[in-house]
Amino acid sequence: MPVTGVPAQLAAQETPGATSVFISMARSEKIPARFQIGFPLPADEHTAEIPGYHGWAGFYGDGIGSIPADISEAWKHPKKRDCFFGARDVNRVQFSEGRDLYLKPEQDGPPPNHFVYPYVEVDGKEHPNVSIAFSFSDAASTPIKVSASREKKFAVGEPLRAVLESGLFAGQPQEGTMPKYVIEREIPNAGKLSQNELQAVSQKSCGVLEKLGPQVQWLESFVTDDKIYCIYIAPNEEMVREHARQGGFPANRVSAVRSIIGPTTAEG
Repeated sequence: MPVTGVPAQLAAQETPGATSVFISMARSEKIPARFQIGFPLPADEHTAEIPGYHGWAGFYGDGIGSIPADISEAWKHPKKRDCFFGARDVNRVQFSEGRDLYLKPEQDGPPPNHFVYPYVEVDGKEHPNVSIAFSFSDAASTPIKVSASREKKFAVGEPLRAVLESGLFAGQPQEGTMPKYVIEREIPNAGKLSQNELQAVSQKSCGVLEKLGPQVQWLESFVTDDKIYCIYIAPNEEMVREHARQGGFPANRVSAVRSIIGPTTAEG
């Protein structure tokens, strides 16, 4: 599978974009591949909110079956690149597979591009204004042993592996976990913004994030009377402020998170 000529800007693609390129390249080599989507669970938490979905690819290997390839995670964590090519960590919940889906019972509207959030129709039309929130709690406190078969690494052809080593990974961030930032935005009467206004702000923010690429991630925001506090993951403060500049958002204070504590911290 040739990878020369892959545009350098693909390195800045969001998860669905980079994964779609990988799937297309696999299919061009007659290798069955599909989009898979679900939720990543925080590895170091026993109970927490889940900020959003995550997508990856699954392609078919003769005598093996479906093999996962997580493009964006390999991009963010170069040391684990080989792990994310052929395996998924245990902190992953898959919800669906494929694109342009027909649901059961079948929807009246067009097929959803992917299915991970609730799909609602009113009078035969999709109703997008649905409030959603996801969280998890461990069912048991004892560690679950992963079988050797779950940890098996598959031998795959070099052409597909070359995709992971191609221009998709140009400009990789430094190895290790990227820092979190708290952004304080002074917005008078923020607490009085309507749901439609908040949705418009969120859409604007997500549009800028798509342009900046997967190295900047918005986790969640807290709206108070006159301020909005946002939690972001980014390689540095400059990227956080660049997001604010492109979106036209205030960023009156940007503070790096040094540690996270909660009720479980008291347990030692």
